[in-house]
Amino acid sequence: MATETDSFAQSLRAVIAEIFHALVSVLPRVDRLVGRSDLAMSDTITIQSVYIAIGPFFVVEPIAEGRGTTKSKDLVLSALGGPTSLKGLRLSALSLIRSVSYGLDD
Repeated sequence: MATETDSFAQSLRAVIAEIFHALVSVLPRVDRLVGRSDLAMSDTITIQSVYIAIGPFFVVEPIAEGRGTTKSKDLVLSALGGPTSLKGLRLSALSLIRSVSYGLDD
């Protein structure tokens, strides 16, 4: 029974990692698209871009306590690609928010 649970948990971590890596690769592309001055974005696209971009700011990163981290915290970070992975996602999201707000100022 424990192996079924372990394999299920591993498959869930793999799906989370896949979604995370897709977001990391898509956000800069959306940022470039929104930042183009020769295209006018509709309100729907602008609102959806902002909703997507604010998501990473509501994810709580595990904090290392003492000398090391607990096993569950290590699993979360390893699924996402390391301790700085969420920081990179947040920077891409912040760049997208800046591009959207810059486009609204014009």
